[in-house]
Amino acid sequence: MRIRFFGQFLLAAGIVTPCHLVAAVEHQEEHNLALGDYAVRLGMLTLEQVLKVNALQAAKDLLFGEAAIELGLLTQQQLDSLVAEQQREHIKIGEALVELGYVEAKEVEQAFERYRKQQEELAAQAEQIPQDVPMRSTVSCALDVTRKLLYRRWGLQCKAEGLETLQGEIRLSDVNAHVKLSGDVSLRYVLAVPADAANAGVHRITGSTAVSREERKDAVLELANVVGGKLVEHLAQNGHQADLSLPETVPFRCPLEDGTAVVRRLATRHGLLFTAIVAHKGARAQQLNGG
Repeated sequence: MRIRFFGQFLLAAGIVTPCHLVAAVEHQEEHNLALGDYAVRLGMLTLEQVLKVNALQAAKDLLFGEAAIELGLLTQQQLDSLVAEQQREHIKIGEALVELGYVEAKEVEQAFERYRKQQEELAAQAEQIPQDVPMRSTVSCALDVTRKLLYRRWGLQCKAEGLETLQGEIRLSDVNAHVKLSGDVSLRYVLAVPADAANAGVHRITGSTAVSREERKDAVLELANVVGGKLVEHLAQNGHQADLSLPETVPFRCPLEDGTAVVRRLATRHGLLFTAIVAHKGARAQQLNGG
């Protein structure tokens, strides 16, 4: 399995234990506050105002600061000071491990240098997205919109793992949803979510601790539908027309003999959140019956 996070690197190198890493992540989550929390703490916004900002964020897919300014609750100067405060107090996983006394700062610095070099080597080996401007920008848009929605709606922070050009087939059998865009750009957006990540998302929305498979499926379908709509808007803004299919959850395979597919992945501490965002030209995505 490819190492995506510095914490994974430290674990694989035997520098920290799984318990150390979990404790450090929890320390980060307690310490690294959201922008709205800083606004309340500094007296710039009330909790009620933050909730209004969050509602506008979800409705219009805006950043917190963009929504707050649109509502007239913050000025750009106030937002800049909030962001500066958030960045000043933000701690990284290595810093959290040092603060908790699990490793020495010098050891973290040396390990990070090895990790950085490893990531650079892997990035140099990765194949690039084909030079097709509508395809490239649409895939990037899909990744960016999904990352934002997962944070704003499910409270999951994720990072891009990178991209690959697929050979052969891709198969999915997890909790998944996919939508197909047809028209000027042929694209199948695929979202496959581990159960624990989907459970976290449903709990964030409903407050329920007992999450059924049906609830997980509905949550993933809803996300895929929103992202698909954003992709249609993105294409229209760039002069391209596309029709969007309804989200589906049946397993599928994508034969690539006559086309091209690229994958961009997102990961969280829950593991690989996406199996893929698949963009393809010429290849037809075929549904399969059964599990």
